[in-house]
Amino acid sequence: MSRPPNCTRIRAGVYVVRTQAGFRKALKEFWNNMGRGDETLEFRGWPRKYPSMIVMNIAYEGYDFIALDIFHLNQLREILETHDATGDRFDATV
Repeated sequence: MSRPPNCTRIRAGVYVVRTQAGFRKALKEFWNNMGRGDETLEFRGWPRKYPSMIVMNIAYEGYDFIALDIFHLNQLREILETHDATGDRFDATV
């Protein structure tokens, strides 16, 4: 059985990363896709644990940088299992 890739693109700006190398690959791919390949890559935040889902956006504070929202996948799984066990339903339209 082959190992999953270090970096999987879910959609524009949303990636699942398994390693620090996968995180770097996602950053570079996002930055290049935004047409910023020749500019200095700056970002705020990084995953403290892997695997993680990262959501990237361009932000501005006198210069452009990548703002990150980071979600550890094991924590998301625990939340979903808790909701499933209690019978809570998620509304996918929200």
